[in-house]
Amino acid sequence: MQCAPRLSGSAASRILSRKVCNPGSEAWQQSKDHLQRNSKPLQVGSRRFWNLNAPLVQDYLDEKQ
Repeated sequence: MQCAPRLSGSAASRILSRKVCNPGSEAWQQSKDHLQRNSKPLQVGSRRFWNLNAPLVQDYLDEKQ
């Protein structure tokens, strides 16, 4: 099992603020990169959550840092 590095301060807040997708965004359609439950994207209210272990998500977050 691979563990993510611990982050603190502004780096953590920047990453954590990008962990959800809202309806209408392009990211909303990329359900294969969201957390899944019973083969469906995990959705709470109107938000879906990124799978932070997905390579595409990791690349995106690396670019934004």
